[in-house]
This record gives sequence, C-alpha cells and structure tokens, in this order.
Amino acid sequence: MDDKDIERIKQELASIPLVDELTYYENPCLVILDAVMSRSRVYETTVVPRLNYFKTNYPEINTLDMLINTINKVGTENFASKFLDYQFADIGKVILDTAMLFNINKNNFEDLEGMKYFASTPNFYKEIKKINGIGIATARYLAILLGIDTVKPDVHIIRFISQSIDRKVSEEEAVDLLTKAAKEMGESVARIDNSIWQFMSNPNNQLEKEKTGLMANSEPIEVRVNKMTLFDIRKSLEEYQAMFKREIQRNVPIGELTHLTGRIGELYVADKVKGTMAFDTNQKGFDVFSNDDKRISVKTTSSSSGSHQFFFNANTIEFVDEVFILKIDRDGEIQELFYDSVDNARKLMVDRGKLAISRSKLSNLEKYLTDKVDISKEIMGQNTSILSMDYHDFEIKDMNFRLFINGNVIRVEENGVLIKSVKPKLREICGLLGIEVTYPGSGSDPTTNNSYARKIVKKIG
Repeated sequence: MDDKDIERIKQELASIPLVDELTYYENPCLVILDAVMSRSRVYETTVVPRLNYFKTNYPEINTLDMLINTINKVGTENFASKFLDYQFADIGKVILDTAMLFNINKNNFEDLEGMKYFASTPNFYKEIKKINGIGIATARYLAILLGIDTVKPDVHIIRFISQSIDRKVSEEEAVDLLTKAAKEMGESVARIDNSIWQFMSNPNNQLEKEKTGLMANSEPIEVRVNKMTLFDIRKSLEEYQAMFKREIQRNVPIGELTHLTGRIGELYVADKVKGTMAFDTNQKGFDVFSNDDKRISVKTTSSSSGSHQFFFNANTIEFVDEVFILKIDRDGEIQELFYDSVDNARKLMVDRGKLAISRSKLSNLEKYLTDKVDISKEIMGQNTSILSMDYHDFEIKDMNFRLFINGNVIRVEENGVLIKSVKPKLREICGLLGIEVTYPGSGSDPTTNNSYARKIVKKIG
C-alpha cells in the first residue's frame, strides 16, 4: 500500500461533503432486508419503497424468529411478492439463509446485539459469504448496518478510489485503502463510505465530479450506456445490426465479428426486457438490468456447433439473477436459446476452470430441468377471457389445460394430469385459440414447443 495513494484519496475526500453519522435500525429484520435487496440495485427506487412497504404493513415482524417463521410459512418463492411488494422470487431464500445464520450465531444475546456480536467475530465474513447471493460488498454492508466501522466496496467506492489514484483496485484493496485514509483523517470509515456513496450515486453531482477530477478517467458517456432510454437502445441495436450485415456482405468471417454479436445480444435483451444496460463496461457478472431490476448475464454466439461452450465467471455469478443466451446467424436473425433464472442455469453448468454451459444441453432442456425445477411461472389454461396477467402469468377460462412456462421448459397438464407428449397438446391449444398451425399432420413437426408457447402467449396477450 503506497502512502501516496492514501494522500491522493484524502485530497479527493476533502472535495466532497461528509454526511451525518449513520442511524441504525431498531428492527433486526430491516437490517437483513436492506442489505440483501441492495445487491447491485438502484437503492432509492428499488430498496427504499420495499422497506417502507414492509415497515408500514408488517410492523409485527420484528424478530429473527418471526422473519424465519414467516418465510417458512409462505415459502421462499412467495415472500418477496407478498411482504415486500417485490416480484423477485429468488431473493426470499437469500433473506431466509441470512436470517438463519445470524439466528444460530447470536450467542444467546438479543437479536440486534447478537447480530452485531457475530458480525464482529473473525469468522463472520467467511461464513456469511457461503450463502449463495452474498458477496463481500453485501457482507460488509450488513456489518455497517449493525454498527461495525467498515467499508462496503461497491461500484461507487471502487470507482472513487480507482479514479483518485489512477488505477483499478480490487474490493479488498479498496477496503484497506479507505480504512487507512479514514484513520489518518480521524473519521469513522463507515461515515466516509456513506459520504462517498451519497456523492457518487447522485447524478446531480456529475458536474461537481468533473470539477474535482473524479470523472477525468471515466469512460465516455456514450460507452457508459446506463443512461440510454429504450428509444436509444433500439436505435443503437439497429445501427449495430446494420454494421453486422455490412461486414457479412464484405465476406468477413462471422467468427471475427464477436465484438458486434456480443453488443447486439446485449442491446436485444435490454430492449426485450424493457430495461437498461449495466452501469459499467465489464460490470461484474451481468450485462443488463431488466425493468423489474433483475441482473441479466447475456451470452451470444454465432456458432452452429452443438459443442460450443458458454462460459461464466464463478467469482461473479453471485451478481446474476437471470441468464439469457442467444444465437445470431449470418442473416442477422436472432434466436433465443435460453432465458431463465441463474439457479436453473447453474443446473446446466459444469466447472471447466470457468463455469460452462454446453450448447448441446440447450436443445434438450427438458432432460436437464423438467424434473429438477420448481415451476414458478404458471400459465393456467381455459378459452379467451383473460382473468389476470403479469409478466408471464395469466388465466383463461373454459379450457381444461394448464400450461407451465419456466424459461424454455414447457409443461402441459390436462385435468390435473401431466401430459408426456407436449407438442400435440400445444397444437391443440393453438387450434382452440384460432392460432394458425402449419404442421401438415404427418412426419416430424419442425416447430418447437417454445415457438408454440410463444404463439399462445402472444395471442392471449
């Protein structure tokens, strides 16, 4: 650690306002909810409204035991939607695992005192990071919310320190550098951390950042595309697709256009989920934020080979909520190979130094997922009167079918019995809904189950 680095960080800190000391929660449940929901989320628009919803509607849930019992009663997949007004099924398990870990390690103290005791022990960071979905930043934020004087090395802290000393720093180095700088300044490092976060996360401070030099080494705004509107994303997608077609017309091998196909894939997904691009180029683990704040890792290939591998970094997969895999052919046509939760994506992965999904598995998802997943996105079938609908869920009456969709995994039930031969039933549903089916009635049907399901969803939606 270079003393010059410390001095430069102190100089930059002198140019930003220090915020007041932190205030702490009296409800231990709010500590966990705040920290877990804050993982790579827009805090003011995503976390704060959900915390307020919980505080307003469920003030009686104010102990770790009550939180654990509540989640166990309703199920981890239902907790967020019911108690946080948050359509994010996977987060319930992270909250439950975190609450249980604190509960068994509070050493007979009352909840908050026991949680702080555990957070101050040498094994805390090692144990808390064993929870799938908790990384170093979330672990240290939990400690801060419990009154431990430390640093949460999130994207704002990393950027501030990296730009202050003109080089990239790791999360661990950011913690060490800021801790030493705060000590030399005679300030609480948690207060310094919060001051940097407040300053760097406020878009109104952009001009001030430029004055202080904090934007001097930033990427140009057109590359930091998190400010792109949906119109901008679509316009950019058209431009990249046009470039791709021009290169193909010049007989450039498609394998040499990965810089274009990767970008086209990310823009396509951002448009599809009506979201935005990740805040930083090479953002840890993910490329796109959906409109319901899911972090999506996008992989795009132009290869037709079934042996092609899609690689994921095992160290950053915890930052991902969903995985989207695409194929682009020479005509620029985009085929969706996979779109599902990261938990289901993990079931397809093998460890080859990096986590890898083989292309061949994506053409036979039922084999790998159907009997292993809890189907959480349900389409209940019954004629053409829509009773309710959100992102994937709706009901129609007067038909005795139930259609389940989880990513590319399709199930059909008739009168409560799971149908083994899915495709004929999908064709039957299409016929009942007046959807044109081109299958001639003999031989192999080239239309995929996923295509039939999409036609049904489009017809009803």
